[in-house]
Amino acid sequence: MATNQLAASIATNLRHTFIRLPQVVRILDRAQQLIETDWDCSEPDPLVVLGETGLGKSTLLKHLLSKYPRIEHETLSEIPVLYVEVPARSTIPRLCGEMLKSIGLPFQIAGDDGEAALVTLIRECKIKLVILDEINHLVERGKSRTHYNVGDWVKQMSHKAGASFLLAGTPRSSNLLKTNEQLGDRFAEVVHLRPLAARQFSAALQVFQAHLTAVDAVDLTSPALLKSMAFATGGRLRAIRRLLVRAVEIGVCAASPKVDVGALSKAFAEVIYSDAPNSRNPFSAKFNGLPLTKAGEPFAARSEFT
Repeated sequence: MATNQLAASIATNLRHTFIRLPQVVRILDRAQQLIETDWDCSEPDPLVVLGETGLGKSTLLKHLLSKYPRIEHETLSEIPVLYVEVPARSTIPRLCGEMLKSIGLPFQIAGDDGEAALVTLIRECKIKLVILDEINHLVERGKSRTHYNVGDWVKQMSHKAGASFLLAGTPRSSNLLKTNEQLGDRFAEVVHLRPLAARQFSAALQVFQAHLTAVDAVDLTSPALLKSMAFATGGRLRAIRRLLVRAVEIGVCAASPKVDVGALSKAFAEVIYSDAPNSRNPFSAKFNGLPLTKAGEPFAARSEFT
């Protein structure tokens, strides 16, 4: 196999690696319970998944979606799980429109008619779980009164349609729950995704390492490199994938194909921390050993709405 083809093959495997970490298994198992419960005689239970960008929320949710594909019938689609990415600076009417669009309605219905149509379609299409991803976009617009109204709409829609809602977003999304006491009480089950702890991080790297057997590659889980990888990725799955994919593209296509510390160092400076000085590159002998959390660095704390 040509080096370009080999690099592309390994990169594809790395991009599609799904790691069943304990927090991931918890979410998948709970979502399955929500989907398989008949809510005709009770108010549907909800679930909230919160975590910073890059921790694998969307990948997890799309994996869940793939387990429950649409079933096409002659007159309608049966949709066990409806996935909707909330548009930036979304309003209730726009969110309603996006949900109708995701179901497959070819035209827009405005106002109360749109909400009525949405309730009807959720029931007729046998939608058991509605995933609203990036719900932080709902709190980027307006103040507490707007947040209250949005939260109230979600609660009422779940009740009327008889479907569970899974809300996913960054930690700022908790403002929806804080400003609406009833919603906060209903959506009390919150799972927080966090950067991988040491044991989970090592286990994840072992899974990725298995995809590097076709090429000469360093041991990502050796003590020294494990520490460098932790600094370089902040324990975030997206950063791990991005770093390793680029390192493979660089290393496998080199004159002497191998994924070594040099390839990781170059990849880090290209896709994690652009033009990082050696003192801030965890794969450099000159790295100063401080976390990359200062302002302007890859894992600096993001400000939250208050």
